[in-house]
Amino acid sequence: MKSRISSPIEYHRRIIPIRKQIKDFESEIWYLEDQFFENLTQTIIPYTLRIDYLNFLKD
Repeated sequence: MKSRISSPIEYHRRIIPIRKQIKDFESEIWYLEDQFFENLTQTIIPYTLRIDYLNFLKD
């Protein structure tokens, strides 16, 4: 696939909305992850402990 150079106007029309959608999806993933951990443990688990907790569940 050949890459092409976008003009500044085209960049704002196409790329900026896509970047905004990506940020929205990332925030939705964070929210769903928070809900999952709260429902699973009935407590709020800080993000720094989540990976340790998931590793604990694997063992």
